[in-house]
Amino acid sequence: MNHILVISSNDLETYQDLFKNIDLSQATAHFSDGSDAELAKRCNIWFGSPSLIAPLLAQGIVPEWIQSTWAGVEPLLQAEMPTSYTLTNMRGIFNRLIAEYAVGHIFSHELNVKSHLSSHAEKRWNPITPRLVKGKTAGILGVGEIGGEIARLCKAVGMNVWGYTRSSTDCEAVDRYFHGDQLGECVAGVDYLISIMPNTAASTNLLNKDVFTKMKPAALLINAGRGTAIVDDDLLWALRSREIGGAVLDVFRQEPLPPDSRFWDEPNLLVTSHTAAPTLPADAVHVFAENYERFAAGDPLKFVVDFARGY
Repeated sequence: MNHILVISSNDLETYQDLFKNIDLSQATAHFSDGSDAELAKRCNIWFGSPSLIAPLLAQGIVPEWIQSTWAGVEPLLQAEMPTSYTLTNMRGIFNRLIAEYAVGHIFSHELNVKSHLSSHAEKRWNPITPRLVKGKTAGILGVGEIGGEIARLCKAVGMNVWGYTRSSTDCEAVDRYFHGDQLGECVAGVDYLISIMPNTAASTNLLNKDVFTKMKPAALLINAGRGTAIVDDDLLWALRSREIGGAVLDVFRQEPLPPDSRFWDEPNLLVTSHTAAPTLPADAVHVFAENYERFAAGDPLKFVVDFARGY
């Protein structure tokens, strides 16, 4: 008999209702806010957010399998954390959400929405001319499942699409690929730089002063990946010296972003408070249910995280 621990701080009742509708053959589901260590010890499968699971792992309690409700699993990858279990994350459910987030902000920028909001508040007529998205170039840092969906949506609205990856070249919507030391060449030609890089050693501080100086002065940076990809001081410098045109940031090194962060006061920067891709409980349970069928049958699980790579 398998025992599944569902860990949530805000959606326990929702998860209880959703788990009633899935087939949990040879399993019993238990529900907790993560504070019951004794219950965690009795369960060989955990389902929940890494921020709530990490304290249990830190106590030395290790299940057989953890299904994260996040795509990123950084709290579970700290040096002192055990790795003697199978970790799977959420994939597939965020693709369209992040793609629409990115393309939505591209349209907002070209339509001068921010300028119109200011003039509206001032009751000032502002006949500023909108620009077309068609023909602009989007550069996507990280063209996996999510990056591929962004590429396809950008292509659908008439954009040119460039992709920067470690080695992959398999997305049909990408017109041109760049790898390794070609990052500078990539960013120099794009109007929109969209970062969805995972939090790895290779991506940490990837977007720094050297990169920003190579970008177009009117280019917009959109970061919906991880805050560690950006050197914060270098970005502020680039915005204030007009090396780039603006930034839309959804993720940060410290979250929630503290009130004294200089990002709040930067006029050409928009903070969207990590809302690009919320985990919807129904979607998360659907992914878990499919993986549990595999687990119960002894088949390989989907979306297994490589502890060494971090994703």
